[in-house]
Amino acid sequence: MLRAAVLNATHATGHHGCTLVARQLQELAVEAGIIITAWLPLNVSLKRTDWSKFDLVIVNGEGTLHHDRAGAKAIAQSAAFFSDIGMPAYLINSVYQGNSPSLADGLKRFRGIWVRDGRSALEAKKQGLDVTVVPDMSLTWNAAAMRGPGNRIIVIDSVDRGETSRLYEISKHLGASFYSIMTRPPRIETFPDRNFGSRCKYRWRQASSWLRSPSQKARWQNQLPCFETFAAHLSNEAGLIISGRFHALCLAIVLEVPFLAWPSNTHKIEGLLEDAQLHSRVISDRQFAAARINLQSLKSYAFDENELLNMRIYKLDARLKAKEMFKVIMSGC
Repeated sequence: MLRAAVLNATHATGHHGCTLVARQLQELAVEAGIIITAWLPLNVSLKRTDWSKFDLVIVNGEGTLHHDRAGAKAIAQSAAFFSDIGMPAYLINSVYQGNSPSLADGLKRFRGIWVRDGRSALEAKKQGLDVTVVPDMSLTWNAAAMRGPGNRIIVIDSVDRGETSRLYEISKHLGASFYSIMTRPPRIETFPDRNFGSRCKYRWRQASSWLRSPSQKARWQNQLPCFETFAAHLSNEAGLIISGRFHALCLAIVLEVPFLAWPSNTHKIEGLLEDAQLHSRVISDRQFAAARINLQSLKSYAFDENELLNMRIYKLDARLKAKEMFKVIMSGC
C-alpha cells in the first residue's frame, strides 16, 4: 500500500458533507492500494512537515479554488512546493472559477487535476489546465435503502450569511424545518491540537447565538450531531429539501429525496445539476420562491422517471470515474 497525506482535509470543520467526502476518499483510495495516513489542514506548514513519511499527496480542492481567494492561492503554492521536493501531488474534487492566469500557472505543477463539474472544467481548460471531470466524492456513496415515507419540507442553510437569512425566511413562510449542514468540529486523534481553537470558537458562537439575528440563531442551534443522524433525518423525514448547500444537494441526489436548489457563492450548484441533467431543480427567481412553492402538493416535486434515470446514471458514473482517477494516481507513483 502506498502512503498518502490529504491536504485541505475539510471534514475537521464539522461539516456533514465534508465528512462524507473524507469517508469516500478513504474508501476509494484503499480500493486502489493507497492508505491515507494523515489528514492535514490547508494552513499546515509545508516546510515544517516531514513529507518523507508519504509516497504521495492528495490535495482536496472542494470549494476552495475560486476568485483567487487565499485558499486558492495556498493550493497553487502547494503545487510548486511539492514539485520542487519531488513529491507526487494530485489535485482532486475541486471547483474552479474566476481565477487569474498566474494562479492557473501554479496549478500546472500538479501531476494531475480533477474537477467536480463541467463548468469548472471549461474555465480551467480556457486557462491551459489539463483537467478531467470526476463528480464530487460524496456522490460515490452507496447508501443503504434508507428512504422513508418523509413528507416534510426541510430547509438547509447556505455558506453565505445573507442567503441563509433568505432561506430561513422561506422556512418560516412555509412552516418548514430549518437546519444547518454544520455541527460541532470533531476531535482529531492524529492531530490533537488542530481543532482545539475551532471547538472553542464553535462553543462560543453557539452560546452567543441567542443574541444574534433569528436566522443566525437557527443556524447555530438547529444542528444534527453527526453525519449518520443528518443523513437518516433527511432520508426518513424529508418530502422536499430546499438548500443552498452544495453537499446537501449531493446528499439529496444520493438518497433520491426531491429537492430545490438555491444558488451559492460559485457555479458549483449549477454545475452539479447541469452535469446530472437536473438543472430544472435550480430556483432561478429567488425573490418569489416562497410564494411559488406549492404546499398543497409535495408530490408535484417528486422526481419523474427521466430525473430518476439521470440521477442513477450520474451516481454510477461518479463511482466509475472516481475509481479510474485513483488508478491513474496509483500508476503515477
